[in-house]
Amino acid sequence: MATGGINVDNIPEVIDFGFGDAVIADDLWSKFDIHRDKDYNILIEHFKQLKKITD
Repeated sequence: MATGGINVDNIPEVIDFGFGDAVIADDLWSKFDIHRDKDYNILIEHFKQLKKITD
């Protein structure tokens, strides 16, 4: 499992290295401020982008 600094730009490299999983917590949650944001659509769209890269 790859952890730390995983984002849209380096997921293909993580896949090429043969990792079966990647932790994308910081990249995903940096798109949403739980204290200020009320619209989850940006977060959902970013997740969809991450999913598309890994499919």
